[in-house]
Amino acid sequence: MVNHNFSKIQITESYGKFKNHIKSVMNSDVNTYDTFFKGFMNFSETDKVMLSITSPIKEIDVPFDEWWCVKRKWPNGLRKFELPTDPLKRVAFLYQLCYKIFQNEPGFDYLSVGLEYFGSTHVINNIESFNQQILQQLVDYFEYNFQY
Repeated sequence: MVNHNFSKIQITESYGKFKNHIKSVMNSDVNTYDTFFKGFMNFSETDKVMLSITSPIKEIDVPFDEWWCVKRKWPNGLRKFELPTDPLKRVAFLYQLCYKIFQNEPGFDYLSVGLEYFGSTHVINNIESFNQQILQQLVDYFEYNFQY
């Protein structure tokens, strides 16, 4: 939740920036996605109001390797994308995944996620899958937290 030490103006300004960033990411294409995704993540990691939401979920201990497991596969060879059932751990997992992608950690990028977990074979489908399956859940969580 947004820290109540911020003024209504600060929260409103941050929320407006959040909406602009997420709109850019969700409407971007193969040529602009990386730039807009990194812009959104940079905002999420530097805006003081946004940090009051993202910092706590980065600190939640989620057994990342357990859910991001190469061994869990469907019969068709795709990796199983099994999210935590606890809503807060799910959001923490998804944000930590985005953070790993933002930090360019080896083996983590939105294209691989789309290909290995959702069966997307084209970059555009990878972006759509990533937005629908990962970012939209984060957007819903962030918007809820901006309201309170």
